[in-house]
Amino acid sequence: LAKNQLVAANGLFEGSTFLFILIGTMYGGIFVLQPGGAFIVGFTCIGVAFAGLLASFLIPKAPGVDPALTLTKNFLAESIRVISVAKQGHNLFLVLLTISWFWLLGAVILSLIPVYGAQLLHGDEFTTTFLLSLFSVGIAVGSVACQKLVKDQITLAYVPMAGVIMSIFGA
Repeated sequence: LAKNQLVAANGLFEGSTFLFILIGTMYGGIFVLQPGGAFIVGFTCIGVAFAGLLASFLIPKAPGVDPALTLTKNFLAESIRVISVAKQGHNLFLVLLTISWFWLLGAVILSLIPVYGAQLLHGDEFTTTFLLSLFSVGIAVGSVACQKLVKDQITLAYVPMAGVIMSIFGA
């Protein structure tokens, strides 16, 4: 991708991720309580994982940015190393925190929507599905809208504002 396409690609990636989380949640909710549903859902999960593995072999090979870069198999040590490198540049660390906040807030809201729909709104599974759909479509639209906001520029100027907006709308 060209440098001016990275923001759009990121928006499409995050938006489509949430939409597929929605599709998976709806699929699982529909089939898991049916006779033999646990088998159907489990088999589908394994099938999708296998399809993803096969699709990964179709990704074209690309040279590394730094061929001398070495990684260890200890993911915890690597994570700590990456965080310490990110702390050296305050803006980069702020970006990492905001991305982590986005995924944490999204996971918490996704897990609370069924409870909110059933207990507070006294709705049924259609209410929950509707709320999940609104949330996921909102994330997708917001992710793509970020490209329009920054006009294809890679900038950190909006990161603090994005964290505050996510917190306000997530509350």
